Amino acid sequence: MYSGWDEKIFNRSGDLAAVAVLKMLDDGEMTSTESVKWVLMVVREAFACPQKCVQVADDRRPRVSLLLLEHLNEINRRKMRSDIEEVKEFILQQTSKAN
Repeated sequence: MYSGWDEKIFNRSGDLAAVAVLKMLDDGEMTSTESVKWVLMVVREAFACPQKCVQVADDRRPRVSLLLLEHLNEINRRKMRSDIEEVKEFILQQTSKAN
């Protein structure tokens, strides 16, 4: 279940969202297609408006998020590579605007 409240929280979290995902899910859970889709949605929403929504400057940089996406790509044996790459490109585009 996903609500407007969730979206607000994700939009304000930036890179912190990736840290939360890593604390919540282990590698076994990150191999299911549904979990990967959920993680990609959370990370994408976290960088929807980094320059305006994310208050902590360090969280505007996707360091942990990019590592998480690479890890997802590896543990899923590149099954969802195009989806993961799409989110990665979105994040890089969004954060380049913030600089």
